[in-house]
Amino acid sequence: MPPPNLLQQAGALHSQGKRAEAQKLYQQVLASRPNDPQALHLLGVALFQQGRAPEAVELCPLTPDTCSPIGSPASAAAR
Repeated sequence: MPPPNLLQQAGALHSQGKRAEAQKLYQQVLASRPNDPQALHLLGVALFQQGRAPEAVELCPLTPDTCSPIGSPASAAAR
């Protein structure tokens, strides 16, 4: 199980524009909690922001509540 603040550390890196570093931490969280909706969503956002929309879209079925048609990686990839 990852430290409880691992997701916070990832969020801080993400907000600093260090998306690849944040992605690694999101993946660490998901290694022990594969269905964590916040980590899944933020990983999708980080991937999308790195120009990796197809990978981000693959996460949407895992997080239907956070992948809305407006503003989601799936809708942006379709544009």
